[in-house]
Amino acid sequence: RAGGVNKFLNLWSDDPEEFLLDLGFGYDEPDLSGRIPTRFLHYQSKARGITVQVFLDAQKNRLDLENPDVGSKCTF
Repeated sequence: RAGGVNKFLNLWSDDPEEFLLDLGFGYDEPDLSGRIPTRFLHYQSKARGITVQVFLDAQKNRLDLENPDVGSKCTF
């Protein structure tokens, strides 16, 4: 019985990201920007509210707050 518990606990010493990928959670996605139609990026929306630039600025601000080292390297 102790051997079974130790074997189970040893599973947790693996890389958590690799473990989740092996279970089928997530996968390497190619660059998603290629899936966005260019008309969404080249033309100003007529809808009121958020714009692409407002969204990107908000994302950068969030990154700056959560992890200043990563946020300062953000290029979008």
